[in-house]
Amino acid sequence: MSAIWEKKSKVYDRRTKTTRVEFRTMSMVSKEELIKYINDPYGKKKRKAKCLKELDKRGIKLRWVENG
Repeated sequence: MSAIWEKKSKVYDRRTKTTRVEFRTMSMVSKEELIKYINDPYGKKKRKAKCLKELDKRGIKLRWVENG
């Protein structure tokens, strides 16, 4: 199973009286969202590394450009 992107949450369905767990893994997140998180200055280093690893797994090459 891939790494978790968001925390798990329980969703209760009133009609069927059942509870299910919803979550998003790294493989469910779009490429644009991963790149946006990498460029976020307030993002956590560990999660950025997971984003880079996921993009590498998908075969996406990043080109780093310095602003200035």
